[in-house]
Amino acid sequence: NDCLKEYPKRFMKVFGRKLRAYVLAHQVLIRLKPDELDFVVRLCDEFFGGRKIYALEPIDIIKQIFKRKPALLKYARHLVWK
Repeated sequence: NDCLKEYPKRFMKVFGRKLRAYVLAHQVLIRLKPDELDFVVRLCDEFFGGRKIYALEPIDIIKQIFKRKPALLKYARHLVWK
């Protein structure tokens, strides 16, 4: 069926940017030292304020993290689109 052949292309057109951002965020998170990870967790807690989250904008979160703690920019090299 031609419709199924087009599915991956259409899916990536709709969700590809967010999926890539999640992968890139993961690449950074796995490299953080424990104290850096604690900072990120605290910032996310502050950022979301205990609200129910229905959608995330990972790029906005990454920007806030680097804005608040520029020393973490050393991990920015892992945020290269592949």
